[in-house]
Parts: sequence; structure tokens; C-alpha cells
Amino acid sequence: MMPRDVLPAVLWQREDMAVGMTNMSLFEKKRNPQLDPEFPVTVFRLREIYSMVSFQFEFHRFSFKDLFSELLAKGTLSNLAPSLTDPKASPPQPVPDLLQRHFYWSTACFYRAFYLMLAYFDLERKPFSSWAHVTAYYSRFYIIKAILNLFLINIINDKSLIYMGMNGVRVVEPIERLKKQWGVRGSHQIWWALFEQMGYVSDLAQIDGADFILSDSYFNSGSRNSINYSEQYMEGFKELEWFDISEDQMLSHLAMWRPRQDRDITDIDAFFEGFNPEDCDEGDFYGDEAQIIWLSIRVYLELLKAIGVQQPFVTKEKLFALLQRFTQDEYPTLCAGIRKSIADSLP
Repeated sequence: MMPRDVLPAVLWQREDMAVGMTNMSLFEKKRNPQLDPEFPVTVFRLREIYSMVSFQFEFHRFSFKDLFSELLAKGTLSNLAPSLTDPKASPPQPVPDLLQRHFYWSTACFYRAFYLMLAYFDLERKPFSSWAHVTAYYSRFYIIKAILNLFLINIINDKSLIYMGMNGVRVVEPIERLKKQWGVRGSHQIWWALFEQMGYVSDLAQIDGADFILSDSYFNSGSRNSINYSEQYMEGFKELEWFDISEDQMLSHLAMWRPRQDRDITDIDAFFEGFNPEDCDEGDFYGDEAQIIWLSIRVYLELLKAIGVQQPFVTKEKLFALLQRFTQDEYPTLCAGIRKSIADSLP
């Protein structure tokens, strides 16, 4: 591990934050009051719902907009909410079309998150550090959407929140009212605030790592905006600072952002395999952005396993194929660890 006195301050400060986060749980963090005593549904209730359905392949995957466009021509989503709960199902669940929309969009968002994780690995290899971080943020953002839709929660047309309560489908509109109540702005912050509500799911903690990924302490829309848009010194695209001195100084500064090494990010012991124990710092593992991204991916796969849903969409064969296509040649050790973890989660 490189001594701190030769590392940029922004890097070792990030490491300190990561060490602190290893013992941090969302359940210890102040969060917004629960939206509804029935929100979100429990993992146990999801298992009851998903165990009774079989999802169909669609040649043309409909969106929520496709589903609701005709219905919304007849009234508001709030007025339609009573008709969105299946009257024949016990326990209560969405009507089949809505349930399929949630699950299909959940799996689509999962694949986007996984694909963006692979893009992050490639960007880190150069490294294009700032753009890698922004890409990692979007991987996390899509896994948020994937998990929320798995729990039958979505935002429709940026205007309405639709979710499955313990006793039926419910709607909150306009969503601006909820944004004001929670003190959030913009399309991204409301998703993070909704995801934070997952901390109220009583049996979610049974999924290893779930409490940690609910936190936005490491990835959030503020840090993304700072890196992507800020004109302040050492905020936006930090690795490009000092371009105004000379090409040698610019390249010397760039060298501080080292290319990603090929290490297993799925297990702390495997991460440090072959290293002198005296040179190992757990902050290097827990502060590794790739480890945080992967943990979010793995929690989704563990949720799929926990709810026992029968589906042909997210399979280990497809994920292995993406790893082989985009990442295997550059990161064989990393890919081996990810494949093993995927195989443990998916049948």
C-alpha cells in the first residue's frame, strides 16, 4: 500500500471515509419518517406474491407509460388505484399486467447496472478516474431502481408514485408533495429517498450487505454533480488539474490515479490473497468503489434467491457471457470471484 504522504489528499480522505463506513448501518442514520405503515412490503410478502406467478417473455417489452397511457386518458392514477389490485389474489398483489411491468423493468434496470459496472472496470484500467466514478454512480442508481421495482415500487411519468402495500396497490400524487415533505429535489434524489425507505423493511437485514447498500454516503447525486459539472479546483475531473503548468507536471499528477489491479472484490480474504498481512488495510477493500458496486449487484441477486421467483431473465449464463465479452481478458481474477459469487446466488 502506498504511503499517505505520496497520495493526493482526496484519495486518503476517501479511504478514511470508507473505513468509517465499514461499521456504519443505515439503521443508525436518521432517515425520513416511514411513508406508510404498509410501505415497503416485506421480503416474506414478496415471496408469497412471486411464488404464485410465472413471467412471460415479451417480444416488445412494454413500459409503464405504455401500460398506463390508455388508463390515464380516463382519469388520474389515484382514481385508478383500486382497479390495480388483483381482486382474486390472496394475499393482495398487483394485477398481472402491472406485476409483470414491475418485474420486467426491475430486471432491465439490473442489467443496466451490471453493464455499467463492467464499463467502470474498463474505465478504471486506463484510468479515466472521474468518468469511472460517474459511471459507478449510475450503476448504483440503476440497482436502486431494480430493487425498488422488485419490491413493486415505481415512479410514473415523474408525477406519481405507485407501490404495493400490504393490502393493495396505492398511489401518491403529485410526487412533488412527497419531494417537499422529504426535502429532496430533482429526479435522482427522490429515488435515493425512496430507496432509503427500504430500511423500514423488517426482514431485509437477513440479506447480507443490504443495510450497507441503502446508504448514499459513498455515491450520491451531489458527488456525481460535483465531479461531472463543477468548475471548482479539485472538484470536477480532479485528475486533469495542473494542466496549466507543463505536460510533464500534468502527466505526473495523472500518475497518482493508478490503474485498477486485478483483484477479487467479492471477498476480503481473497482481495488480500498473496499480500503481506502487515501491508493489508481493510479500508482498501471496503473503500474500493468496485467492491461497493459489486455488493449492490450481489444484494439484488440474493433478493431474487430469497423471494424464490421463477424467471428466465436474470441467469448466471447471461451474466457469465457479459463478463467474458467485456472483462475477462483484463481482469481474470476479478471475474473468477464474481462468477463464483453469482453461481452461489443463482441456481
